[in-house]
Amino acid sequence: MFQNLNVPLITAFVERWQPETNSFHLPFGEMTITLHDVWYILRIPVTRHAIIADTAVDVIRSQLASLLDMSPSQVPSLWKSGTVTFKTIQERLSGPHLSPTEVAKGYLLWLLAATLFPNKTQGVHVHFLPFLQDLQSVHAHAWGAATLTNLYHQLGVASRADTHQIAGCLILLEAWIYEYFPEFRPATRHSWTEGQPHVQKWVTRTGQSRVVDQEAALHDYRIQLDRMTADVITWTPFGSTPDRAVPITFFNGIIHCRSITEPYMPDRVLRQFGFVQVPPSDLFQPKEVYRGPEISKYKCQHDKMRQLWDAWHNHLIKSIAMGSRRACYATEVDDDYME
Repeated sequence: MFQNLNVPLITAFVERWQPETNSFHLPFGEMTITLHDVWYILRIPVTRHAIIADTAVDVIRSQLASLLDMSPSQVPSLWKSGTVTFKTIQERLSGPHLSPTEVAKGYLLWLLAATLFPNKTQGVHVHFLPFLQDLQSVHAHAWGAATLTNLYHQLGVASRADTHQIAGCLILLEAWIYEYFPEFRPATRHSWTEGQPHVQKWVTRTGQSRVVDQEAALHDYRIQLDRMTADVITWTPFGSTPDRAVPITFFNGIIHCRSITEPYMPDRVLRQFGFVQVPPSDLFQPKEVYRGPEISKYKCQHDKMRQLWDAWHNHLIKSIAMGSRRACYATEVDDDYME
């Protein structure tokens, strides 16, 4: 995993994120992070049960009390906006009275907060506790889809003019950039082999640049993206038929992370699947939306459409029905695409 993020590079891409389409808008069209990207880069599950918040807060507080070996009445003093501090988790898990099962739950909760779901408060989201209660079924949840949902949401928040920070799984975003944009790639790690998570593939920076250097780098990245053409992109870094290896990547519907709902629309980025890009279908319309200047009120809530996810095999895009086909060359688009 990355010791230091390339903040200027990430910022340059955040500036091109459009939350209405959940994609980066580039001079040659749209690109986005897909479910097969998540699978290849992180190697965590993108199928099975959705991570949907349907557990009462009182139940979660009781689970937290058990995890931290305290009474439920003590929990409110540690609970802030659905999070507790990393220090609290670490200190309580080192106590002598916790069972190995509770220690394992606490470690997983800490790991989720530190890697897949980091937030701006540097706290640990306790709302993931219900999904850790049965350690034998942790793998049966779509953690990869939840990671992508949360990252989509955080990119939407960060794309607003007054936002100065971004949360979410930024190692996924940075590794995704390296896979698709060769001119931004660092060196490849010699010890990496095919089959390992691609996030481990890259030799990343060992120290943060000075602020002035970051500003200069951001300026350069902006110019590079402005001048970029489709022919320099690696459109299918994981093979020309990623939908065969990860069929759910062609799912067209709503993906979930606790109470967050985001549209997933692979028809907008068909070149990333080895298909001719045609004009995409209509956008999913949220039932509640606020993307105004007050960042704390940012909201884009869709109907959960949980039944679509549970039956995802029946909700895959059909390229032929859309008028597309396997591309003869990677950059192939329909004549009407950019109009």
